[in-house]
Amino acid sequence: LLINLNRSNPKLKDLYIRPNIAQKRMQGSLEAHVNGFRFTSVRGDKVDILYNNIKHAVFQPCDGEMIIVLHFHLKNAIMFGKKRHTDVQFYTEVGEITTDLGKHQHMHDRDDLYAEQMEREMRHKLKTAFKNFIEKVEALTKEELEFEIPFRE
Repeated sequence: LLINLNRSNPKLKDLYIRPNIAQKRMQGSLEAHVNGFRFTSVRGDKVDILYNNIKHAVFQPCDGEMIIVLHFHLKNAIMFGKKRHTDVQFYTEVGEITTDLGKHQHMHDRDDLYAEQMEREMRHKLKTAFKNFIEKVEALTKEELEFEIPFRE
């Protein structure tokens, strides 16, 4: 991986990687460099993925989903942990995946409406951040790496 040392690299923060590097899932950031991506976890673990090793890059927005995902299907498997992987995902959760059923007594409708509004704003922010990242990466790679978006009916 050729590291671009200037700080203007496209970067997404607060992501998780799948499959996990360690036993527990860890947050980290995904940064685009000259010829590939580097995921750096908060613990300092690094996973490098070269652009020319990516067969398919898929961006799954959070429309009707609880997570927003960048999925890379690789030409050649990479090793992390003790296994070989040809599919790597970087994702972040949008809103609450679980709902506390015990908290709904009677007068909390306003709180719920506020929470839903906050979740909508969060979804919009995340979608915009991911789209900007993708556009910058596509420009950086001169369209050699193109992200596909799944079509939903």
